[in-house]
Amino acid sequence: MNASLRLMVLLLATSALLVGCEPEPTTYNVPSLLAVHHLLVAPMRSSDPGVGPVASGAAFVHLANAALPQLTVAETPILWRLSGASPATPQDLAAAGQQFGADAVLTGVSQCVPPSTEKGDSQVAVTVQIVSTETGDIIYEHTGQSTDKHLPTAFTQASQAALKPFEALVRQNRKP
Repeated sequence: MNASLRLMVLLLATSALLVGCEPEPTTYNVPSLLAVHHLLVAPMRSSDPGVGPVASGAAFVHLANAALPQLTVAETPILWRLSGASPATPQDLAAAGQQFGADAVLTGVSQCVPPSTEKGDSQVAVTVQIVSTETGDIIYEHTGQSTDKHLPTAFTQASQAALKPFEALVRQNRKP
């Protein structure tokens, strides 16, 4: 095999490996995440008031349907009061989560860019944060992105991508 053919094969093999690679979560505290058995879903922040509830709802539905071993997921309407004019701090969420007996609270930030044309795709980014109720620390943070013509589908895909490492960790370390 000549040198240029070997280089091309090496480049193709490398690019094939990279296609499946996803970025690691920004924050990923494995021991703290494995201690989470009761997770409350709180509102996500967004500059558009309608976007946060859609992203939080997509994350809740995904986790509830995923039926992760030894994980109870709840959406608590009272926590929506914390989504007023000023965003809740991790410590506020931790205190609220403790009152409900949760180990952690899921929150985050969501953004949506509507299509520029009628036939274009919406662009969505969802950053999921999981806050420990014991310490008030963010123990998980990861962003998922998606584009789709159907906005709810884009939110679902972005939420799933943001939760994928957490879901994989729970499935690998807990028995059903």
